[in-house]
Amino acid sequence: MFLLWGIIVSFLSGATSMSFAAAPEQFRVENKTGLFRQFYLYSSTPHPRGLVIMLHGCKTNAAEFDQGTEMSKYGAKYNLAVLYPEQSIYDNIDKCWNWFWGTENEIISEGIRLVQNRFGLNRKNTFLMGMSAGAAQGAIMANLHRDLFSAALLHSGLQYLAATNLNDAQASLEHGSFTPYQQAARIGLENNRSQAPIQFMVVYGDQDKRVDPKNSIENANELLELNRLIYLRNNATPMINITKGTSPAQGMKLGFYESYLTINNTFIGSVIQVNGLVHEWSGGNPVQPRNNPNGPKVVDRFFNLLGIF
Repeated sequence: MFLLWGIIVSFLSGATSMSFAAAPEQFRVENKTGLFRQFYLYSSTPHPRGLVIMLHGCKTNAAEFDQGTEMSKYGAKYNLAVLYPEQSIYDNIDKCWNWFWGTENEIISEGIRLVQNRFGLNRKNTFLMGMSAGAAQGAIMANLHRDLFSAALLHSGLQYLAATNLNDAQASLEHGSFTPYQQAARIGLENNRSQAPIQFMVVYGDQDKRVDPKNSIENANELLELNRLIYLRNNATPMINITKGTSPAQGMKLGFYESYLTINNTFIGSVIQVNGLVHEWSGGNPVQPRNNPNGPKVVDRFFNLLGIF
C-alpha cells in the first residue's frame, strides 16, 4: 500500500473469485476521506499497446460487465489492457455510478493514471466505454478528464451535467437533461484545458424504456459541441459534416441507423440507433442480462473507426 497524490492504492495480485474471461489483477484506490473503489485489470502481456477503461451500469459489477461485453477477450486478441473500476454497494445500493454527484471522478482518474504509468501508455492509446450509469459517468470523464483518453463509447447513457442531484437524476432518465447541451459543453471546455478533440460513439436502443433515447441524442450533441469549441479554441474553423447510413434488419439481426460525424474531414463521432433494442448492450453476450447478441457489435465498429484493428 502506498500514498500517491492523496490516494491510497492497495494491490492484490493474481486471481480473484470473480468469473472474468481470465484472472485479472485487483487493486483498490482510496482517497484521504476513506472513499475507495476496487479496480480489476486484465492484460495478457507486460507490454500492451493500449488501454480500455470499462464502466459498468447499475445492478451489475465488473465481472458481469466483462462477460457481457467480452472486453477481456478483445484485450487478449488485440494486445490491449482492460481496466474495470467497480462501484461499491456501500455508496450506491444499486451499484450505479454516482454521476449526478461526481464523487468518483478523481478515484477513477487516479486508477487510469496508475495503469498508464505502469505500461507507458498515454492519452492517444487509451479509450473508455460505458453502459447506462457507466456511460453517464463516462460523459463526465470525456468533459473533465479528456486529457486521459482520446475516445469514448457511451451506450444508453446521459450527457454531462444532465443532473446534479438524485431527484433530478431520476427525472432526467425519462425527461432528458436539466442542462442545455450547449451550456454543458462550455463548462466542459473550461474545466479541462486539453487542446485535443475527444472522439466518441453514442449508442442507444429506440425501445429503451429505462433511459429515454433523447438522453443519448443530447449526449451526442454535447460531445459534438464540445469538439466544435475545442477546434475554435485552437483557432481552427470547424466544418461539421454528417453522413447518414442505414442497415436493415436481417432475420434475427436488428437493423440500425448510423450518423457518421466529421470535423474538417476528420472522424469525430458516430451515433447509432439500434431498432428494437431496449436497455441492453448491443452485440453483447446474453450469458449476462442486458446484453443483446442480435444488435450490431458496437465494440467492433468503435475499434474499426479508431483504426485499432
